Amino acid sequence: MKIVDVAVGILRNDNKVLLAQRPQPKPYHGWWEFPGGKVENNESPEQALKRELKEELGININGCSPWIIRHHSYEHASVRLHFFLVSQWDGDVVPKENQNINWTDLRDPEVTPILEANSVIFKALSLPPIYAITNFSELKDNFFSALKRKIENGLQLIQIREKSLEINDLIYFCKEVQKLTKNYDMSILLNSNIELAKDLGLDGVHLNSSQIYQDLSIPKGWIIGASCHTLEDLKMVEDKKYSFALLSPVNKTQSHPELKPMGWEKFKQIINGFQIPIYALGGMTEHDKNNAYVSGSIGIASQRAIWN
Repeated sequence: MKIVDVAVGILRNDNKVLLAQRPQPKPYHGWWEFPGGKVENNESPEQALKRELKEELGININGCSPWIIRHHSYEHASVRLHFFLVSQWDGDVVPKENQNINWTDLRDPEVTPILEANSVIFKALSLPPIYAITNFSELKDNFFSALKRKIENGLQLIQIREKSLEINDLIYFCKEVQKLTKNYDMSILLNSNIELAKDLGLDGVHLNSSQIYQDLSIPKGWIIGASCHTLEDLKMVEDKKYSFALLSPVNKTQSHPELKPMGWEKFKQIINGFQIPIYALGGMTEHDKNNAYVSGSIGIASQRAIWN
């Protein structure tokens, strides 16, 4: 089936995003989606976005940035969706094609049904592009100055993963991380230990690849990450509706040099079949963010390069 390129715009107003309802006689009429449309011949996705949003909503886009590219197959077409984060526009948003529009809550959409290819975006928008993993075992006391610097530069999500620490030292370490982050918009997850994360009042847990197959008691409202290495792992995480997954290794890693990296092309082929946010892990640096977006990932996870 021929792949159709589509430009899609994400317009935000605080915690609300703009959705449009597909009118008749379009396929899936009555379903809701982010506004946009087909990329025409000799047109870039960004040019298509600006043209479509002018035609559909009567606005002129002054600022936008390319974000995730996702592939999705419908009965009538196979589409490659180029999502853009729209930061600035001129004019009032007005439906120009007799379609219904709705500024809907990002955390609890009021409209239904939402096209499947768009549903993963709601989850992705609540997560940052970088997921940091602690590396105190190598950095020692230099870790806390590195963490302070990253927090001040906007880091929002961190996993505490310190397998070499005894329990009392791990508790002390967690509390020190909490002290550094308490005045910032920061979420802290603890690797594997659900009970300790509860006791310390952390924001969630990151499950290892064996835990995702277990029947666990996890507090409602927690952020739940999960480490995945196979299609089966990702299917389980999606079925359990966890917050996000890590898929690894994408590149060769220092911690697991014996593992063969999958590379970006295979990574892209795997994740585009899933409707859950997925971070790329394995030899990641901040320069890999664009590769992650183009491959359909919401960003990167890093344990070493992130602290440089």
